[in-house]
Amino acid sequence: MYPISHFFSIMLIRRARGWYHYPWTKKRVGDVRNLFLPEESLQGCQVIVRGDAFHYLKHVRRIQRGDNLHAVIGERRYDLRVASVDRDRIICEIEKQRAARVEGGVCIWVYQGLLKQRKMDIVVTKLAELGVEALVPLITERTVPPGSSEARVERWRKLVREGAKVSGIERLMSVCPPREMKDALKGLNKGENGVIILFCTEHARGHLKTYLESLPSVTYGCVHLFFGPEGGFTEREVAMVTGLGGLPVTMGPLVLRSETAAIVGTGFVRLYCTP
Repeated sequence: MYPISHFFSIMLIRRARGWYHYPWTKKRVGDVRNLFLPEESLQGCQVIVRGDAFHYLKHVRRIQRGDNLHAVIGERRYDLRVASVDRDRIICEIEKQRAARVEGGVCIWVYQGLLKQRKMDIVVTKLAELGVEALVPLITERTVPPGSSEARVERWRKLVREGAKVSGIERLMSVCPPREMKDALKGLNKGENGVIILFCTEHARGHLKTYLESLPSVTYGCVHLFFGPEGGFTEREVAMVTGLGGLPVTMGPLVLRSETAAIVGTGFVRLYCTP
């Protein structure tokens, strides 16, 4: 027999991780709002769930016949009802479907100077929750090029799915392979591609909020946000972005870490530009 203290310790750990089951309600903390499934899951009028999603639904959420689910497959969102839970798959009937929603009415691209693995993982997850359209990891003069970029990109894409399924986002953020700064800037021009904002307190020419307030709302079509690595952008890199019409801005007197600036800056732009 385990002592009572051991039982309550397990309860607290599970609750902190967001998957504790309340036995009296049969509800779980932290349920996902949207599952992101591959195209092959869609079979006629049914959706077949396999793999990791099946394991999560059956063994973590304890899904049963008759339960409702929401899934995004490709460019469409589906309201589903569970028809059966089998040994290696869950069969769902489609009740409704519609085009996947674009978040907030504004398209946000984030260009992030590469950070250390743990910090970059945090940025990727939080940007996915904020409904960012695309993330472009930057190799700048103050970053160390990644050793195995392909493995890191695959990890980031997995983190995107994890971050997006809880927030209710219906379009997954795309993650590009790391690019050199000069390559990421090719074809980018203010006016033609939207608004270009460089977060750089040292070379700032204005406050982020003041700059957004000066822009007519029609220019919000796409916002390109540049965040530097640890150590920030060099003067040459700042000149490259400003030469394309980008504006260096600050968010105030506080000095923020790179990962904090990316999350706070993107979150502010998302809230400000969302109707």
